[in-house]
Amino acid sequence: MKLIVVAVATLVLLAAPARAEPASADASARRLELSERYFKALHLETNYIALMKSMLPILMAGRAPAQSGEALEETFRAVIDEVMPQMIKDMEAIMVPACAEIFTEEELAGLVGFYESPAGQSLVVKTPQLSARTSPEMAKLMPKYQVLFVERLLERLCAEGACGPDKTPARTPS
Repeated sequence: MKLIVVAVATLVLLAAPARAEPASADASARRLELSERYFKALHLETNYIALMKSMLPILMAGRAPAQSGEALEETFRAVIDEVMPQMIKDMEAIMVPACAEIFTEEELAGLVGFYESPAGQSLVVKTPQLSARTSPEMAKLMPKYQVLFVERLLERLCAEGACGPDKTPARTPS
C-alpha cells in the first residue's frame, strides 16, 4: 500500500515547478478547472483499483500458507473494491486544489492536453497492465535493495557517530 501511495504521489507531483505563478481569481479558477480535468483524464479510481489488484502477488508473497490462497486473494479484492473508491475521492479532494496551486496554468494545460490525447489515454489505460507485468519482477528486486538501503544508511549513521558499539543506531530516550 505504501508503495502505491508513493508511486502515485510521485507521478502526480513529478513535474511540479519550484514556484507557481501568482494567482488572480480568474487564474485560480482556470487552474482549478484544469486540475479537475487532469485528474478526470487519469481515471484514478479505475486505475488505482487495477493497480492494487495487480500488486496482489506482492501483497500475498510474504503470507504463511495458512494465510494465503484463492479465498484470501478474493477477500483482498473485495476489500479493494469496497475501500478504494472513497479513498480516491478523498485523495482527489486534496490533490486537485494542491495541483491547481502548485502547477502553472501553462503546465496544467500541457498535462491536460497530453492526458486527454489518444497517447495520454493509452498511457492511462496501459499503466495497470504494465504494473501487472512488472510487479512480480520488481518484488524480486526489493529484498536486495532493502538490504542495500539499510547497509548504506547504517554506514552513514555510524560514520556520523550515531551508532552504538554494536553498530546499530543508538537509541535516544523518549
